[in-house]
Amino acid sequence: MMSSQILALKQAIVISIQAVLKIFLVATAGAVLGRGGYLNEKMRSGIAKLVYICLLPCLLYTSIASTMDSSLIRKVYILPIFGAITPLTGLFVGFMTSKVVRGTGKFGWRQIMCCAGLQNGGYIPLVFVPAVLMGGPFNSQPLAGETIVEMNSRLGILGMSYVSTFLVGNIPTFWFFGRLLLIKPYVSQEEHVTEEENKTYSLARLDSFQQDVAVEEQTSPTTVRRRSLSVVAQRTEGVVEQESQQRRGSQTQRTRKDNAVALLGNFNKVANFLKAQMKNILSFCASHTTEVTCVAAVASGLFTPFQRLFFSHPGGQAAIFEPTITSAMRALGAATPPIVTILLGANMFPLKEDKTSEDAPVPVRVILGCFCGKLVIMPIIGIIYVYISNFLGLFEKDPILMFVIMLEFCSPTAQNLILMCELANNGQKEIATILFFIYLGSIITLTFWCTFIIFFINNVLVPL
Repeated sequence: MMSSQILALKQAIVISIQAVLKIFLVATAGAVLGRGGYLNEKMRSGIAKLVYICLLPCLLYTSIASTMDSSLIRKVYILPIFGAITPLTGLFVGFMTSKVVRGTGKFGWRQIMCCAGLQNGGYIPLVFVPAVLMGGPFNSQPLAGETIVEMNSRLGILGMSYVSTFLVGNIPTFWFFGRLLLIKPYVSQEEHVTEEENKTYSLARLDSFQQDVAVEEQTSPTTVRRRSLSVVAQRTEGVVEQESQQRRGSQTQRTRKDNAVALLGNFNKVANFLKAQMKNILSFCASHTTEVTCVAAVASGLFTPFQRLFFSHPGGQAAIFEPTITSAMRALGAATPPIVTILLGANMFPLKEDKTSEDAPVPVRVILGCFCGKLVIMPIIGIIYVYISNFLGLFEKDPILMFVIMLEFCSPTAQNLILMCELANNGQKEIATILFFIYLGSIITLTFWCTFIIFFINNVLVPL
């Protein structure tokens, strides 16, 4: 038992250093590009939109849909629930942290809430969890005819599927509240121009209508008098009958024409309504890309025939579209973590032309508050949650399930906060500074909590 704990400790240290060091190296590349002026503000904003609209959905879809298994729903239903509870708890911790420490300038209570509460639910756990589980920290028993190496590999894949299932509840909650707190509503320049044009056009039509009414009011009395004199002069029985027939025929034609116009107008109304609704749906999907992607990934992943077309599984037939469509989506999704990390580094230091910036630096008390809230208080809360849930029998003595949930509470702040700030063009440098210190400290805290969690599961939760 002691030897396995020592091995787990060594492995956790190595994995923590490697995972965080990789992030720092990529961020350094972004900082160099930012300092050199190669990643200016306009370019960073365009890259952020590309990641949000295209690359991030590919990453989420391939990560979630490939691990969905209807036979495990009863066992892992708790993961999406904790996926939603984790950021909500974190935001509460961040809110309380913001009451203790006060931000300055652009770094206010909203930013403190996000930095101290919203964790990295995907990038680090998807690498960290299988790497730790492949070391066999929970004394699992191999299946019939299975070697230790095969068992550890299987557990690593199982851990990745647990993380992906956790993201089903985590990602929508994370992006909904993160966007609500960090992204300010705004009207684009194109929309502003369109509104002005519509307003001008409406005023012009109103003026034209008023002029037509005035002309009609001036000419109507004269027209009526002329028509009356003509009718009196030509009033005979034959003329009256002829005019009556013409009037009836003209009325019939007008009725048919009016019905056709009304029918065409109804079709136009239906078409315009459908067009407006489609535009609203597309607009909603564009502004809620991550949430829609998670729902689509779960739906398609649970539909086994569809999943088998795109994702191959061990011992099963090769998927038809695995080498083409799925491979392309995975390649696009794999670009998300390094690009977001580059944006993190580019915002960590000001550009050359921004040296005269008057932005106030982030106070030390704010850095310490976010650090303690995210890397100290949140892990303790996660351990308490899992202890109570295990006592209530919600985990079926599954140590990997408990390990994934507790590790999610211990993860450092999400790098996607930088992506949100880029989309809002607000607070990038301040949040990048906080993330720098949080990730620097997570090398120590993540290693400590990982070792403690393994010991806690083996000696407290499983025997309970």
